[in-house]
Amino acid sequence: RDRYGRAVRRLITSGMDLRRLSVVDLRRWREATWPGVWGGSSQYVAICAVRAFLKWAYGARHPALKLRFKRIKPPPQRVLKPYQVRALLSSFPTITARGIRDLALCALFLDSGLRCSEMCNLDLRYLDLQERRLSVVVKGGQWQAGVFSEWTGRYLAAWLDVRAGLRTCGYSFFVSIRGKTPGHQLTRGGMNKVVGEWADRAGLAALSPHDLRRSFASVSTKAGAPTRLLQVAGRWADIEMVERYTQDLDAEDFSPYFPVKFVMERP
Repeated sequence: RDRYGRAVRRLITSGMDLRRLSVVDLRRWREATWPGVWGGSSQYVAICAVRAFLKWAYGARHPALKLRFKRIKPPPQRVLKPYQVRALLSSFPTITARGIRDLALCALFLDSGLRCSEMCNLDLRYLDLQERRLSVVVKGGQWQAGVFSEWTGRYLAAWLDVRAGLRTCGYSFFVSIRGKTPGHQLTRGGMNKVVGEWADRAGLAALSPHDLRRSFASVSTKAGAPTRLLQVAGRWADIEMVERYTQDLDAEDFSPYFPVKFVMERP
């Protein structure tokens, strides 16, 4: 809604006569407005929003509706290699409360593939350390499950002990430790800031929560996770999304599965 609204508002405030807007006018408006602001995929969304608005406001025969815009594939996005995951997990100073929290947070991102908003809204009441299972509300408002490893379970238990000694508000599992609102739920902005601060310590150029979601898909695939199982674990509605998130795979990642190696090393 935010992206659709932003696109339509920019069109309305452009000063153009929308009733007589032509394909050429709309193309020039796009070229002048979006490059450097939104990527190809977001520009495609903006054009879809504008076309829908024009059709609603002026009818299906509006001349600008003939504009076609091809979605441009995004460039390669950041994905952590297995050795970078190890370096990141080893970088947290677990002698501090924040280090304990951040290690648990990072490990859960990597094991479960939770989105930033899902991690922010993770509720203490819907996380089972014994069963190593959690439940979150995903896109569309549905409850879905996530799972995590024994390693991550231990990190989460350590954070839970620290959290018990803090003055917290509500049932948010991950809360701020310092700043203006200690003990409160981490916001999306706060979560992005926290994750971004991990990059320098681990020797990475940059890092975001969604990089960790992509890394969840990539590293688990390299570890041998079947695509369908990865789709379920990552709570993707469409198998095509799994393929998008594993674009960094290359031929060398096939090395554990060579038929000759399998046959010759088989007991």
